[in-house]
Amino acid sequence: MKKNLFKLSFIFVFIVLFGIAGQAKAEEPVAIHISASTLSPFDGATTTISVSQFDPVAFGWIPASNATIDFGWGATTTDING
Repeated sequence: MKKNLFKLSFIFVFIVLFGIAGQAKAEEPVAIHISASTLSPFDGATTTISVSQFDPVAFGWIPASNATIDFGWGATTTDING
């Protein structure tokens, strides 16, 4: 009985700590905004793709870090600047 109580209390503390830290939360839907520096680039041109997500706390668009963009020939991940 004491072992089970210890396990349950350990699991409870673990869940509470990670819940407070935000690690145990399920992913929520996020509104995103995707923009390109050039809408119709010529062959061989470089285009910058920016990904922003809506932050309800700041009530504005912020850069979406670690967003994965896949065009079919290779995926890339955005940096801290979106």
